[in-house]
Amino acid sequence: MDALRQLGENATGVPMYGPRPQPPPPEWSLEDFLKHQLANFDGKASPDQADQWMKDVEHIFDAKRCPNQSRLAFTVYMLTGEVEHWWANIRLVMEERHEEITWEAFKRRFLSKYFPDSVRYAKEVEFLQLT
Repeated sequence: MDALRQLGENATGVPMYGPRPQPPPPEWSLEDFLKHQLANFDGKASPDQADQWMKDVEHIFDAKRCPNQSRLAFTVYMLTGEVEHWWANIRLVMEERHEEITWEAFKRRFLSKYFPDSVRYAKEVEFLQLT
């Protein structure tokens, strides 16, 4: 029986018993991302709009299983005007400080700038007063 199982595994390269390995997610390109028609972000939005824009970006990334290394590049591509300049300057500062430039670092700084804690706390208080 073991010899038969081994023969089957050798022929297909896949174990005959147990869970099948999951194929890697397909490569996701900038063109794939742009098909979702997300609006560019220019920094002239209200804090609520900035927060919603970031949620929309993350929703697309999560639904399409976009790898973290692509998330930052795709998001930066959508920045225009003042925000594009803001990120270029922040990135230079981070490089000078030898900080890791990642999607999570970008997201933290973006929300700190365009959806500051003071606004977030005010929204939380407003929500709690509704109940």
